[in-house]
Amino acid sequence: MQTEIVLSLNDELLQKAQRWAELQQLSVNEAITNFIEQLPDPDKPLVLSPWT
Repeated sequence: MQTEIVLSLNDELLQKAQRWAELQQLSVNEAITNFIEQLPDPDKPLVLSPWT
């Protein structure tokens, strides 16, 4: 299921997002979706490497 949301950005930020997405051959929607998919699951504990 997909849900539509409204996102408010100032013009400069929107242009930056559009240009970046264009260079990546993505839509702004796809770029935002990809970013959100990379966020850690808030219901799972974050396990850090002993090297951190």
